[in-house]
Amino acid sequence: KEFWSDGSKVYMYLPAGKQGSISPLPANNDSSTSLLFLMDRGNLVRDFNSSVTGDQPAGQWRLTLVPKRPGPDLTSLVLVVDRTTFKLSGFETRDDQGGTTTIQFQNFKENVGLRDQDFTKNPPFPKGTEIIK
Repeated sequence: KEFWSDGSKVYMYLPAGKQGSISPLPANNDSSTSLLFLMDRGNLVRDFNSSVTGDQPAGQWRLTLVPKRPGPDLTSLVLVVDRTTFKLSGFETRDDQGGTTTIQFQNFKENVGLRDQDFTKNPPFPKGTEIIK
């Protein structure tokens, strides 16, 4: 899945099914916790209760975040941080149906000098994409 926003709309693309969707970006903070972070309106202290368990894997810190406002899209978020570099190496999300999504970053680069136009996707979907409304 690919997600991106142009500041007024949120786009989702499913490459396997060549399907996409376009939704307006909510104008206030009544959105889901995950969408607030996509819109850069999230706040870890305000939006989550955090904890670290005593049984941490070697080489990692795992910070568990539980939303203060529960929602169906996110019941918990676990940030995985490298103990040596303190860089985010991945995360896990859980939803209210027991589904888990695990993302692990590879070849992650920071501060590489991206320009605004690097984030412009025009047209937003590959040719032949079915747009679902």
